[in-house]
Amino acid sequence: GQNGGAFIAVQDCGGDFGYGGGSLDRPWFGGVSGLIKTAAREWPAADVKAIDIATAGRTPEAIADLIVTELYAGGPEIEVACDSAGLRAVPVRRTRPLDTLAGLPFDDGDVVVVTGGARGVTAAAATALAKEKRLRLCLLGRSPVLDEAADLAGADSDVALRQRLVARATERGQYPDLLAIRREAAQVIASREIVATLAAIRGAGSEARYIRCDVNDAASVNAAIAEIRHDLGPVAGLIHGAGVIADKAIADKPVADFEAVYRTKVGAFATLLDALGRDPLKVLCNFSSVSAKFGNSGQADYAMANETLNKLAIAYARANPACRVKSICWGPWEGGMVDASLRRHFEKAGVGMIALEAGARALVEELSSDDASVEVVLREGDFLPEGNARMMVDLDPATYSFLADHRITGDAVLPVAMVQEWFARAVRSQVPDAGGLSVEDLSVLRGIVLSGFPARRYRFTVEIEAVAGDRRAFALKLKDADGQPRYAARAVAHADGMAAAPVPAAATVRGPLEPAPVYGDHRLFHGPAFQTLHRVGPMTDEGGTAVIGSTHDRAWPGSAWAADPAAIDGCLQLALLWGQEEMGALTLPGRIGSCRIFRQARPGEVYTCRMWSRTVDAFRSEHDIDLMLDGELAIALRGVEMYRTKADIAA
Repeated sequence: GQNGGAFIAVQDCGGDFGYGGGSLDRPWFGGVSGLIKTAAREWPAADVKAIDIATAGRTPEAIADLIVTELYAGGPEIEVACDSAGLRAVPVRRTRPLDTLAGLPFDDGDVVVVTGGARGVTAAAATALAKEKRLRLCLLGRSPVLDEAADLAGADSDVALRQRLVARATERGQYPDLLAIRREAAQVIASREIVATLAAIRGAGSEARYIRCDVNDAASVNAAIAEIRHDLGPVAGLIHGAGVIADKAIADKPVADFEAVYRTKVGAFATLLDALGRDPLKVLCNFSSVSAKFGNSGQADYAMANETLNKLAIAYARANPACRVKSICWGPWEGGMVDASLRRHFEKAGVGMIALEAGARALVEELSSDDASVEVVLREGDFLPEGNARMMVDLDPATYSFLADHRITGDAVLPVAMVQEWFARAVRSQVPDAGGLSVEDLSVLRGIVLSGFPARRYRFTVEIEAVAGDRRAFALKLKDADGQPRYAARAVAHADGMAAAPVPAAATVRGPLEPAPVYGDHRLFHGPAFQTLHRVGPMTDEGGTAVIGSTHDRAWPGSAWAADPAAIDGCLQLALLWGQEEMGALTLPGRIGSCRIFRQARPGEVYTCRMWSRTVDAFRSEHDIDLMLDGELAIALRGVEMYRTKADIAA
């Protein structure tokens, strides 16, 4: 928890968190990832991860192997899926315009049930729908509609109402019960809001009915639906907006609070669908929450309930293709369940409040969209990570056995390219929708010799600090087990990719190719796992050329490479060879000015490489290196600095 440790959840929602389009027969497991994402915010020192594995056809041993591989070599992403084919994937949020508006799928006279009362958010939503179609809107809520006493007329605020109620008690010779007065004032305000909402709906041209109903009580729900069906006809739409919150840290949350929050969202949804089982729904819309997608401190139960609701909506949509299904993960609304302290929390996280009118309009537009998106996030501003992020790297000998082939003087040495890979993965975890990525100013503060590896295990921490004012820029450090920084870099994730500079056309070379003979004459220290140079052209004082293989063809564990580390290590090997020929000495990388990643080779593809080199002084050389695929720039290394060393690679 607060002091570190690990919290790992394994589930089976199809091996794709329900997004892949296949059957989703376990949607009830979906809420676990909401808990994990909240734990990540409450326990920043802990390692947390939700792994969704398609378990069908896999032995327990095979599932265990997938879990271990993910924990030791996967990456910092909190949500990771593994499908039936063994493909590793992470959910990615993508911004999209509402450009496929087909209109609300309602007809005039359709009956629509709205849970969550007739106040605040649901009131604004119902009124907006009433302006679009002449609907029969039935609003379900727990608050009673009161016959208001005449002596309260004109008291238009909570304070004024309390003053009138205190005066009433005093006139009657009673001692004012302030708690009871506060409750009565709240009931009067709620009743007024319900009456005002019904009037607004009717003023917009639709019918309106309010039914007092507890959505957590099956008998109450069945009675309300039976009344609606008897009086108005079959139900065509359901908008499930009911919800409660009881915010407390995970460690302090009572079971009763969890049950109340979860039951009102998920239990009520199941009860409503059961009651509406024979009604041909045209629209089903859940009011979910951004807490389900990003986690939110104090809201583990709310995040779990809403994430489960999202998966139930996806499952319903697949089983009922004629119904337009939306599960809208709302950011906080003005007038919603947000008090002053929670408002400050959202403001600190960079989240704006959704105005009632704007949110209601967004709902109408979303329900008018026929793009088949079920789970949708609607919010003001960006939901930023709380504080700094971190990822742990555990060099499990079985998973990272390939590092034993990177030895200089007898002991394995951590490759710079592997550090760059971890940095790139760390940034991808923070901005999963990044179209392009650049790692800049990667500096070797103090290299890491893996003495005794693989018999001895090593553990490192990658610290990720967001740059103030730019949610896509990060400062990164890799620290050893003693907390000492050993590597540092900056990184930028680009939303729409990066335009690659034009390069001369070159034919794509296809693998597999045999390693070049440079590995057999002691010029390079790299064992088979790192032998990615396939062809090496003649060296000149201006650089050299090569054909370089990718990580996919090195049989390293994992598949979701962020920066093709084996290929980049091949680039550094080419620079090392240049240093031997032109400087007469062994040189090792000390800094990479920038690495821009446009695309990576697929399995079976290899890169054509062009390197431009120069001697800076007697101890240092500098190189710019391009890796190309199909004649286009794929990876660009700039300012690669190689430093002279006295190491004997033949030792």
